[in-house]
Amino acid sequence: MKNPNQTADKQKGTAPPIGIKGLQDVKYQIERAPEDERQGVPFTGTVMADELPLNCRTPAIAKYDGAIGSFQEFHSLFLHQFASSRKLQKTELSLFAVRQKDDEPLKEYLQRFNAGALEVPAATQEVKATAFFQGLLDGDFFKSLAKKSVSKFDALLARAVKYINMEEAQAAKKDSRGEKRKEIREEAPSKKPRGDIRDRKPPFQRVNAVYTPLTVPITQAFIAVEKKGIDNVTPVMERHAPTS
Repeated sequence: MKNPNQTADKQKGTAPPIGIKGLQDVKYQIERAPEDERQGVPFTGTVMADELPLNCRTPAIAKYDGAIGSFQEFHSLFLHQFASSRKLQKTELSLFAVRQKDDEPLKEYLQRFNAGALEVPAATQEVKATAFFQGLLDGDFFKSLAKKSVSKFDALLARAVKYINMEEAQAAKKDSRGEKRKEIREEAPSKKPRGDIRDRKPPFQRVNAVYTPLTVPITQAFIAVEKKGIDNVTPVMERHAPTS
């Protein structure tokens, strides 16, 4: 039956851990070694004096795959990995990449710019003011700075606060107008579609003309008309009065 403390790690590419028995053997060999040979052993006297716990074993260590052939190659690979994992500090040029987006309020653009400026502590007041102006959209604040420029970023912030308040006031006024129009539409009586009005009109009815019934045949009536000299009379069809 296998000792559970000596169970080898079967994972490919790793060295099997050493159990308690193996560690005790190593410790025993170190204790018996001469004093001059113990100098290179990574165990202090305190560690050697302590008893090893029963469940103690070494961790599984990945085996060396032979990929590195020299210390110079190891040194080069280490520096490359260290340099690639290192977070590079941003420069002043990164501030010129911060630009105001379309339909972005001045307040939000200023917040984004300040967040980027905190990552560049070496940026001067002049550089920050220039970068902020370059990223502005063509609006009221841009035109104001174009007419009267500032060289210090703190002075630019003081002027920006005024235009931020103006934008917020305009947005609030626009929202209040929209709410008022919505209330008026909701309170106004709904208009019925034109189709309903047309439906209420009675349909067109042809009116049948009713004439006085003749007491003589129509042929005799035309003969009498000719005798009296009445011209340009067009014969018409005989009409009968509706029977009651």
